[in-house]
Amino acid sequence: MRSREVHLNNCSVKALKHEAEFYGITPLVRRLTLCEDLGNSSCGSLLFSGLIPPPVLNHLTSHDLAPASSFSNLPLPSRVEISQVIQIESHGNCIAAAYPQYVCLYHRVKESRGWELVFTTPHLDRPPHKIAVKTKTISSGLGDKMLAYSTGTEVKLWTCTPDCRERASFDMKISVDGLFFIGSQLVALSYTGKVAVWQSMTQHWQVQEIAPICSYDIAGSFLLLGCSNGSIYHIDMEKFPLRMKDNDLLITQLFEDPLKEPITSLSVYLTPNV
Repeated sequence: MRSREVHLNNCSVKALKHEAEFYGITPLVRRLTLCEDLGNSSCGSLLFSGLIPPPVLNHLTSHDLAPASSFSNLPLPSRVEISQVIQIESHGNCIAAAYPQYVCLYHRVKESRGWELVFTTPHLDRPPHKIAVKTKTISSGLGDKMLAYSTGTEVKLWTCTPDCRERASFDMKISVDGLFFIGSQLVALSYTGKVAVWQSMTQHWQVQEIAPICSYDIAGSFLLLGCSNGSIYHIDMEKFPLRMKDNDLLITQLFEDPLKEPITSLSVYLTPNV
C-alpha cells in the first residue's frame, strides 16, 4: 500500500477485492472492479452465429470450372487456396463472399436454417478485387438481390429474380478502387478520377472523369468526392442529373479550396428532417 502499486501476477483479483472491501479501501476496490470488468463484456461479447462453408464445386458446369474429380485430386494446399475467403460484404440478410476463383452469394431467411447458398458466379480467370451486394431493390424487374464484383478492369453486375443472371458488364479500362451501391445504382470509381454509374432505371452506364480522387463518402443518396485539386464534387443518385451537352453523367462541384490543397478525407452526416 505504501508504493500505491498492486501486482496482480499469481493473484486472484476477486480475493484481493474481497480483502479491500473488508478493510474499506474504497479506491482499491474501484480499480479492482475495473480489472474484473475487463474479462466480462457488457455488450454480450462475441457469440458464434453460423458457419458459411465454401460451396461444393461440382455443381458448376464443366466450362465454368474444372470437374469435381480434378478438384478432389488437387493437393491439399491448392484446395485450401481455392477455398480461401479474400473479401466479405453484407447487406440486409445477404452475405457476399469472394474466393480466388469465384464469388458466392448467401442469404438467411430463418435463424433455424442458417446461411443458404443462393448463387455462385462462373469461374473467374483472376481473383475478384472488389465486391458489393444489395438487397430489396425498389426498381422493378431487378429482383431482391444484386451482386457486383470487379476483376482487373472489368465490372459485372448480377441480379436474382429469383433466378440469377448477368445484368450488366463494363470495362473501366483502369483499376477499380471502389465498388458500391447507392440505392439501386451501382458505382464504380478509380482514384485516377474516373467514375462510372450504372443507372437502374435506364440500365445503362454513365461515365465521367474528374481530377484524381483522394477520398469519398456517401450521405443518403449523395456521393461526395474529394479530389487532388482541392475540390469536392457530388452526385445526386436520386435525381441523377445528366449534362445537357452530351446527356452524360453530371458531377457538380460543391466546394473549392482556395489553396488547392487535396481533400484527403471526407466524413458527411445529413441531419434528419424535423
